[in-house]
Amino acid sequence: MEKNNEQQNDPDGDAAWLLGLLIQAEVFGVTQNKEAVVNLFRVSAEKGNPEAQRDLADCYMHGEGAPKDEAEAANWYRKAAEQGDWVAQDSLASCYANGQGVSKDDVEAVKWYRKAAEQGSLSALFRLGNCYERGQGVPKEDIEAYAHYNLAGIRLEKARDAREKIAKSMSLAQIAAAQKHTKHLQRLYNKPVNVCVAK
Repeated sequence: MEKNNEQQNDPDGDAAWLLGLLIQAEVFGVTQNKEAVVNLFRVSAEKGNPEAQRDLADCYMHGEGAPKDEAEAANWYRKAAEQGDWVAQDSLASCYANGQGVSKDDVEAVKWYRKAAEQGSLSALFRLGNCYERGQGVPKEDIEAYAHYNLAGIRLEKARDAREKIAKSMSLAQIAAAQKHTKHLQRLYNKPVNVCVAK
């Protein structure tokens, strides 16, 4: 059976996804057509392109070019997250943390934040710090929270602020232990730092 021309020319959907990005950004004076962008993202997403899956999820999450549908957004975030897209992992974790499109599940949120953090996501590290500080999905643990904030604070001011705030309720021995634990986390999350904050 012969493939149709679209499949022959763009077997993995990358061209459709890139064209959607160009239209979305109004590059070269192309007027933005949000519905066309969604259709292009869908073509690529259905072929398994994780970036297109994530971008299609964003369209559903924010109601841009498609009806707002948090369940559909979570579905597409999951597909991209399962392929290792760290932004989608961070976004899927937020869906679980906030009950957007899925049942609220703090344990599942922590799982996906951790996967994104393992790829260097500072926003996921920050959110893991929040989870440890509040005891959401993990036991409440100030040393863990401080260490996660400390590592994310390399580039995120809000993480530095959170670290300083939690330090006020910690003893000097706890802060020293948290500093030591930060070094352990650096080895655990030994990946290039990704500063982009998921939507």
